Amino acid sequence: MRRAPVVEVTVSDADGKPINHGGVGWLVEDAASIQAYYSHFSGGDGKPWSDPEGVPEGQVTLFTTTDGQTPSFATATITTKAGGHYSVTLKPDKPQFRIRGKAVAADDSPLAAVVSIEPISPKALSAVDRVLLEFRGQDTDSEGNFEFRITSPAQVVVRLSTWVGLGAPAEHVRTARLAEAKVESRSAPELLVLKAPPAAVVRCIMIGPAKDRLSMVELGLSFVPHDLGYGHSGSCVWAGGKASADQDPNRKYPEQINFIWPRGVETLLVTGRSTEVALSTTKSESFAGGLVLRHATDSCQIPGYKPRDP
Repeated sequence: MRRAPVVEVTVSDADGKPINHGGVGWLVEDAASIQAYYSHFSGGDGKPWSDPEGVPEGQVTLFTTTDGQTPSFATATITTKAGGHYSVTLKPDKPQFRIRGKAVAADDSPLAAVVSIEPISPKALSAVDRVLLEFRGQDTDSEGNFEFRITSPAQVVVRLSTWVGLGAPAEHVRTARLAEAKVESRSAPELLVLKAPPAAVVRCIMIGPAKDRLSMVELGLSFVPHDLGYGHSGSCVWAGGKASADQDPNRKYPEQINFIWPRGVETLLVTGRSTEVALSTTKSESFAGGLVLRHATDSCQIPGYKPRDP
């Protein structure tokens, strides 16, 4: 069996000091598709990054991105062979362009939805951009905020959409356009506001055992009826995105999440999850609950319960 190439990447600044917060990845592009791997790294040890699954053989583009208020990137192309060991230093000195914004309903309230970026010209975005956009996904956060970072000074369309169900199995969750705006990535506005047209908006909160409002880490939506000939675990969509396993303990989650009722759906099963800090013990406590909605005007007050111990 051929051993995969081992590539170690060190990310450093102009003075050669290690950069310990950002992302590193590789990509291989052909005429039909892009094969890629990308991961975030964080730490103060300055150790080189490497893909635990191995980098492909052949011509490979390595890239890195940095976090912060002035994000930057760097790329390098190497040719690898099976069993080879390679060490590469990347110095991110080219600017990334940030497109930040907020999705709102017709009444200007925050709206959890879907935001995508498409170039005006077919080849305006680089392969690195397409990889970064794919890994970032298209969900806003639970308060409608979004941020995209691209490396190309291109004119793009920023499109606001919402979920539509139910389609054929291959189109289980579809989207419908609500609004869009054209922007230049190098001179995007400080905050781009995308407003949805008037529509039925569901406003969900979670109520704890003491009848107090709980902040919600995530809100899942399941479409009913669900007779598509196959099943899946979890919700059909997540309003505000699925919470990550490495959840930020310092992030403040909202007490209310709003979304537009998906067209083509007769009933919604809404499930919420919250993590609260109990003032008496300073320990976090988890709550979860769900309810069924048959109309967008139904009260969406999710009863939160402590999960039972296994």
